[in-house]
Amino acid sequence: VGYYTIELIRHLAALLPEEDHLVLLVSGGSDVQKYFPHFDDPKIEIASIRMPNRLLYAHLLRPFGPTLESFLPHPPDLWLFPNLNIVRTNLPYLLTVHDVSFKWFPQFFTAKDRLWNKLTRFNQRLHEASGLLAVSEATKHDLVSRLHIDEARIRVTLPGVRSIFSPKAEPSDDQFVRRYGV
Repeated sequence: VGYYTIELIRHLAALLPEEDHLVLLVSGGSDVQKYFPHFDDPKIEIASIRMPNRLLYAHLLRPFGPTLESFLPHPPDLWLFPNLNIVRTNLPYLLTVHDVSFKWFPQFFTAKDRLWNKLTRFNQRLHEASGLLAVSEATKHDLVSRLHIDEARIRVTLPGVRSIFSPKAEPSDDQFVRRYGV
């Protein structure tokens, strides 16, 4: 999910007009925040909530708790949640759905995982989202056929590989191809 998110942010920033920018909201204690990614693109801004995630989630779960946008000096136009999480917001959002297997096979998940999935209010998040990003056609199919989500609300965003991993032909590649017939 981390690499997916970083690459998605980089690609979205490249599509933005010069006057727009993305704000990446990150949370966690100072021991965690040192591992956050660095972006050279001036259109990507990092906003930080210096609070352990468990404490943040506890605040967000309170009946009259804060919204995520209340932690920012200026609220965003739209949230993009790259993974299912505990959120509270009054703003529109997109949600990335990686998998829905926990809905049909809870026995394969720990009690902690099942509690987490319940706390995220998955069904509510799906129906409140302005749009859904599925990481595969199979996930999209599950959302439509099993959870009855309108197909028009879902876009497939296949996780990509960074360009530094693109194939570079080496002389030994030709030998390998000829030898094994691939």
